Amino acid sequence: MKKFFFVLFSAMTMGAFAQPVANCSMMCVLNITLDTANNEMEVTLFSGDTNHINYPTIQVIDMNGDTVGNPAGTFYFFAQLQGTMTHEIPTTLTTLPQPFNCTVLVTDQVWDTTCYFTYPMSCPMNIINPDERNAFEVYPNPATDVLTIMLPGNYSGKAKVGISNMLGEVFTGSMVAHNGKIDLDVNDLASGVYFVSVMVDDKQYMQRFIRK
Repeated sequence: MKKFFFVLFSAMTMGAFAQPVANCSMMCVLNITLDTANNEMEVTLFSGDTNHINYPTIQVIDMNGDTVGNPAGTFYFFAQLQGTMTHEIPTTLTTLPQPFNCTVLVTDQVWDTTCYFTYPMSCPMNIINPDERNAFEVYPNPATDVLTIMLPGNYSGKAKVGISNMLGEVFTGSMVAHNGKIDLDVNDLASGVYFVSVMVDDKQYMQRFIRK
C-alpha cells in the first residue's frame, strides 16, 4: 500500500515528458543489493538523459539465464527523471552471490525500448557524486517571488538554467552565478510543482520546488 501511494504521488508530481526512445548510452547500473526483510532486490540506476524513462521496468537475469529480479516484469514507478533512483523489485533470491554477475534489463514501456546492461559495469558518463548532489540546494521551498539556487564549490560564471512543470519546459536560458548563488525570478510562474535544472561544467543538477 505504501508503494502504491508513492507511485500515485510520483505520477502527480513528475508529470510526463515524452521521449522518442530510451537513451541507453546515458544509463548506468550503480549498485544491486538485497532487502531480505521485504524479499526485494534494490537496483540503483542512474540516467543522465534530460528526458525521463516512462514506466521503467527493471529486471535482473543471473548467469544461468534465470530472471531472479522482477520475473513478472512489473513497473513500480511512473517515471525516472534524470538522476539516480533505487528501484525495489521482487526477487527469487534469499542471498546475493559474490561476485554477483548478471544482466539488467531496463524497459521504457511507452516507447517499447529495452536497454541491456552487464553488471558490474563502468559508467562512461559524468555522474554527480552524492556529496555534490547534496550540496545543490534551492530555497525557499515553497517559493513565491525569488528562488535562490546554491551551487557546489562557490562557482562563479555562466550556467544553463531550465525550469519544467508537469506539461514540459517553461524556461531555459543562461544565467550568471556569483559565489555559487543564482537568484531566479519565479514571480510569473503559476502555482504548482516544478523542477529546476542547472548545467555547470558538463554536470547537471536538478531539484524539485513548489511555487506557491
